[in-house]
Amino acid sequence: MRLGIGSYSLAWNIRAGFVTHENLLDEAVRLGVQSVQYCDNLSLSELPPEDLERLCARAAAEGVVVEPGTRGVDRRELIRLAAIARSSGCGFVRIVLDRGDDRPEPNELVQALRFWRDEVPDTILAIENHDRFPARTFAELVERLGPDRYGVCLDTANSLGCLEGTEHVVRTLAPYTVNLHVKDIRIQRVWHNMGFTVTGTSAGQGQIDIPWLIGQVQATAESATVEVWAEQKTQEVLPVEEERRMLGESVAYLRSLGLGR
Repeated sequence: MRLGIGSYSLAWNIRAGFVTHENLLDEAVRLGVQSVQYCDNLSLSELPPEDLERLCARAAAEGVVVEPGTRGVDRRELIRLAAIARSSGCGFVRIVLDRGDDRPEPNELVQALRFWRDEVPDTILAIENHDRFPARTFAELVERLGPDRYGVCLDTANSLGCLEGTEHVVRTLAPYTVNLHVKDIRIQRVWHNMGFTVTGTSAGQGQIDIPWLIGQVQATAESATVEVWAEQKTQEVLPVEEERRMLGESVAYLRSLGLGR
């Protein structure tokens, strides 16, 4: 399984304008990881063709696989990203189903995504578990479309938004997982006891059993992408340095488990 970073590894830095497409590749090379995932917050579709070609050529020269991702079910964009994936040696395109106010229901998604089987050879469409649907719905969607050509991008924290614990989500979606988003978290009761907070941590410092997690998806996942939730403590200051620290610690921890070697 490849170890990689992505545009949601440095989301605050991207929002602040500190990280471009080239900078993210720089970070992947500096950290010594094997892949870099460009998602909707730093989309490869934004790049002019010549810049995209240059970025992919440099990644190949550095031995880094480019993993494309997007939001929404736009056929033309997905086909374009699939071509990037194939040329970069990546076996999947990561997708988040919702885009803005476009929030299709499962039957609509089956109809919208059926083109993939006929028009995109040798590439898996990896559907990320977001919090609108429970894990079982994602598994059923993949089964209806066909698990030979469709799979899951498994995020370790997203499904908390629909009241599902990580162990249940992993056991449900591991058989379909082609890309893992490793995001460690800590859930704590607030001081007045009436509620909880969910806070991101560096990998290995939260409550996700990451060695167990890796074992569950080892047989199916092509890559593991580090993501971190750095907490913004004031509106005025973005946690850009904290995010970089957490990313470095997370990569080091996952490498200690044997990933990316």
